[in-house]
Amino acid sequence: MAFNNATITFPTVGDMTSYTVPLLGIDTRATVLGYNNVGDDGGGEFYYDSGSSATVDGGVVFSTSMSTGGRWIRLFNTSLNPRFFGAKGDGTTDDSTDFNNCLASTYASHVDISDGTYIVQNLTISSARTVTLSAGATLKLKASAGANPILTVSATAQYTKISGGVFDGNKANQTSTNNGIEISADDVTIQNCQVTSTSWIGIHGTGNRPFILNNYVQNTDYIGIYFEPTTTSGKKIEGGIIEGNTVDRSMLTNTSIVEGALKVHGNSTNSVAKWRIINNLVKLPISPTAVACVCIEVQNNTTNCVISNNITNGGQIGISTGSPYTSITGNTIDAASLYGIESGVSFVTITGNAVYGVDDSTGTAVTQRGITLDGTATNCTISANTIYNTTQNGIYLTASRKYIAITGNSISLSAASVPYAINMEGTCSFINISGNQLFGNAITAKGILVTDGSYVTISSNSFDSFTQNGILMLGSGTNVTDNITVMNNVFHSVNVAFAFQAGGTSSMGNNIVVFGNTGLKNYLDFKNEVLLITGSGTPQSAVTASVGAQFLRNDGGANTTLYIKESGTNTNTGWVGK
Repeated sequence: MAFNNATITFPTVGDMTSYTVPLLGIDTRATVLGYNNVGDDGGGEFYYDSGSSATVDGGVVFSTSMSTGGRWIRLFNTSLNPRFFGAKGDGTTDDSTDFNNCLASTYASHVDISDGTYIVQNLTISSARTVTLSAGATLKLKASAGANPILTVSATAQYTKISGGVFDGNKANQTSTNNGIEISADDVTIQNCQVTSTSWIGIHGTGNRPFILNNYVQNTDYIGIYFEPTTTSGKKIEGGIIEGNTVDRSMLTNTSIVEGALKVHGNSTNSVAKWRIINNLVKLPISPTAVACVCIEVQNNTTNCVISNNITNGGQIGISTGSPYTSITGNTIDAASLYGIESGVSFVTITGNAVYGVDDSTGTAVTQRGITLDGTATNCTISANTIYNTTQNGIYLTASRKYIAITGNSISLSAASVPYAINMEGTCSFINISGNQLFGNAITAKGILVTDGSYVTISSNSFDSFTQNGILMLGSGTNVTDNITVMNNVFHSVNVAFAFQAGGTSSMGNNIVVFGNTGLKNYLDFKNEVLLITGSGTPQSAVTASVGAQFLRNDGGANTTLYIKESGTNTNTGWVGK
């Protein structure tokens, strides 16, 4: 474009569009010092095109009062600013129309928002945009904005990117529920934004493959970050990344808060898959009343997710998943009042996490159970986790769990009310408990409880300082506890290392193998058949078993190393040295 050398200066856009004096020639340059007022960042460089009939948009293309017609057209490099369209950012004026005109402009592939507090409601991005807010830019929701969010990225705006600035929901002045940022499009990036004080959700989305990165979401009345598919059949959401965010709802009271902080959910018709929730800091009040107050929750028709290296504080549950084929790794869970980690589905790996049950502000233990498997969980691995100071159980399996490996965990309990480091409720089977370090601090009751279990291997664990039992086999009803192997464990400062307690007409079966343990000395509570036992001293008048049991004495000699139980079912006599 070749311009006339003459340049005219106008104080405001209004002065430019109302200019009527004949120009020196076509394509004359103009400098405008402001949109509404001089210096308000809405001015810029323009040229007059006498032959143009381009659509006037009030930001890039302006009408003219000159009899020659034509258009005043803004000169800019790559990005537009809502101030080019008249937005004031003065914290008082409703700038919604000017913002939406800017976002809808055909020239607005890139939008930069400069410092200021812009009063807005229901801003809409309908085509792919890159929107960058300066550090001093705040989009504040207009008072009594109805159910409108601050900003909506509609389904047609795929690949939109929004970064920086503050999105203020102004919840103290709302009468309806309002989201901060609403995302319907696929492949949207929201990064380095602060979303605060919304009367409903901070960031909510229904699109595939969102990137929610390094945002600060705080003081929302409902969930901080929440993604879910629509109810339209076949609309699933896949491949999302929620990484590096801080979601803080801890400033709400524990009685007023009713929901969690970071949530990804499917529904009955549509699934959620392949999400990564990584390196987030998530906070809720300590001991909230509502059970739904979960720091990180991935539930309801979800699958193949990764939840790793997050830090949670408070809430009823730190991390909860109903997503099979999911890994929960490297997280730190602090002061969740019900469970640190909970899974109710199969094929879940829970490894390398740290669960601390103490409220740091008071120093008291608040977490009931460190890690819980419930629902339909089978084929799961719980390994290399550290669990400290829970008020009930370190690891808890509800009834009928199967094919579970509990290996290499460190569980240190110091609350007097804790009954068990590892607790398995009725009829759990095919359970492998190996290589764990269990420490009761001389005030915790029991190391491992197996209720009506079968096909259970307990091996190479260390038990230290339990006031009652290292291992308790508990029978109930008419159940038979059978196919149990207890081997190569170390018991130290444990009142009774291994015991069976019958309830009803329950009993121990014929396939109980106990060998290679250190410190396993007290057998007085056995009620039924133990096939192989090791220990020191004579079993006569000391070890209860049934006919056919064998006892290997580790301090014996000739004819006093191997004993066979030749008479007396369920008695401690009838042992004969061989």
